[in-house]
Amino acid sequence: MSDSTDSLGRLALVLVAALLLVPFLMMLFVGGPMMGWWMMGGTPFGAATANWWVVPALGAVGLLAGLLLVYALYRVATTPGDRALDELRTAYARGEVDDDEYEHRRRMLGGSG
Repeated sequence: MSDSTDSLGRLALVLVAALLLVPFLMMLFVGGPMMGWWMMGGTPFGAATANWWVVPALGAVGLLAGLLLVYALYRVATTPGDRALDELRTAYARGEVDDDEYEHRRRMLGGSG
């Protein structure tokens, strides 16, 4: 499988996760139960009136956490590895490149180790 196909597959996986996760978090924290908060004593989840701010605050935190998770998954899925350094290390391990050539190319590529 080519790198572009693999990246597109990862991106599609992240988008599907986002499409499933964000509505779930919104329903869980912001929207409340399916019947609506008005059926539970007139306050969200039947909570005391003094705690009216808890559910929206938890919803905001849940939404932020969901968005951060989607962003982290996106970053992981779209960040390519350093293929040039990996190839250089493989060539060095096979003995195709001597020590001096390896060090020179590694410095040129900006890698460490």
